Amino acid sequence: MNTEARASHDASGPVQRSTAEHQHYNYDSAKDQLLADLKTVVADAEQLIKEAADSSSEGFATLRTRFEGKLREARAKLGRARTAVGEQTKHATDVAHAYVKENPWKCVGVSAVAGVILGFLLGRR
Repeated sequence: MNTEARASHDASGPVQRSTAEHQHYNYDSAKDQLLADLKTVVADAEQLIKEAADSSSEGFATLRTRFEGKLREARAKLGRARTAVGEQTKHATDVAHAYVKENPWKCVGVSAVAGVILGFLLGRR
C-alpha cells in the first residue's frame, strides 16, 4: 500500500470501526425492541381472544379491528428490522471485501491454517 493510500486508510479506519460499533449497538437495541413488540402483540392477541369469547358480534368486530391494527404495526416494525439487518449485512460484506482486497496474503494464510486445523480434526474421527 502506498503512503497516500495508507494515510487515507489510517484516517478512515477509526471512523469505520466507530460506525460499525454504532450500527452494532443500534442492531442490538432494535432487536430487543422488536422482541418486546412481538411479545406485546402475542399478549394482545391472547387478551383479544379471551375478550372475543365473551363479546357479541359487534364487540367481536371491534376486537378484530384492534387486532388487525396491532398486526399491521408488528409487520411494519418487522419490515424495518429486516431492512436494517440487510443494510448491516451489506456493510459487513463490503468491509470484509475491502479487508481481503487490502490484505490478500494474510487472508490466504488464515484460510490455509483454518483448513489444516479443520482437516486434522475431521481426519481424527
